[in-house]
Amino acid sequence: MSNHPDTFGSADAWYTHAGPDDDVVLSTRIRLARNLANFPFPLKSSRDERDRIQALVFDAFSKMPEPGRFQAVSTARLDDLGRLVLAERCLLPDSPAVLASDISGNDIPSGLVVRDDGELLCQVNCRDHLHIIGFAAGLAGETGYGICQDIDQKLQDHLQFAASYDFGFLTASLRDAGSGMKISVRVHLPSLVASGKIQAEIEQLLANGLSISACFGSAAETGGAVGAFYEISSGSSLEGTEFDQLASFSAHIIRLVEQERRARLEFKDKQPTVLKNSVYKAFAGVKFSRLISCNDAIVVLSDILWGLNTGLLSGAAPYELHALLFRVRDAHMRFLDKAGAFTFEDDIVHSAELKVNRLRCLILQESLESVQLAG
Repeated sequence: MSNHPDTFGSADAWYTHAGPDDDVVLSTRIRLARNLANFPFPLKSSRDERDRIQALVFDAFSKMPEPGRFQAVSTARLDDLGRLVLAERCLLPDSPAVLASDISGNDIPSGLVVRDDGELLCQVNCRDHLHIIGFAAGLAGETGYGICQDIDQKLQDHLQFAASYDFGFLTASLRDAGSGMKISVRVHLPSLVASGKIQAEIEQLLANGLSISACFGSAAETGGAVGAFYEISSGSSLEGTEFDQLASFSAHIIRLVEQERRARLEFKDKQPTVLKNSVYKAFAGVKFSRLISCNDAIVVLSDILWGLNTGLLSGAAPYELHALLFRVRDAHMRFLDKAGAFTFEDDIVHSAELKVNRLRCLILQESLESVQLAG
């Protein structure tokens, strides 16, 4: 096979950098829900109204300082592969059709505005007229909020958002009213899962009003999250200021980070053979495999990341593996295969699935070449 640079992803994307507590927290996502005054919510608006909303939002971004940094696109113009790639990058929901259909199944002209560094995203005509979203590596709620707040204030120079003195910002869901903010983090919790303590942690998060889900689906054999990767999100945004909500949410996540680190040390001390088996099997598997499915790649990256964080492996930083989680997904592999002039072995060249699995294997092997057993 020929050289296979990752031509779609930017080397400077936000997820290629280190962040606070990134041995456990992969990333933070802040979302501000906003609606334009004098327009019904998207699910109650006409096609003409939704067209008008999208035009107003796109025009507001064209008047921003450095407008060339923003790219606006109507999702109706994207093909299926383009939608899936954007979903894998967290720019569209995991089921992109949800963004483009209302209760009646009619198409909604929805749009996206993305800043060139990928840290800032604006979704248009989803549940609300605008979802302003900021991404940051690690546990960095204030950083993500700062990205959103800056754009929110600049948009208000050109758009009037629906708000009231009693309820704050008005949103399609009552839980999103007030600040309109939702906070989410992606976390890696292999030690809590392996030690059987994850369910107690999930129950405590739920008791505190947070929600938790599997980032990459559930593992059929255990029912837990594939690769022990979870997404944790805040609940209602009605009470307190944005900074109160950030502080409360961060406190819960910091406690969870400490629990994972404590479980990591305990597991390494009490069950070193089990730990080494998982880590070494993943390390050997990625080096000598020829075909790797997406699900297997996520599990392999989880175990190698576990090995790096327990000191069994060296040669890479956690954020480097976090970035690979974006790069090894199926739609991204299909995009690379479609865009590149790759040479595959004769026995797989006619199978789209095998070509994707082969390409993923090669990208993993090249990216993890510096990883080695710790001395």
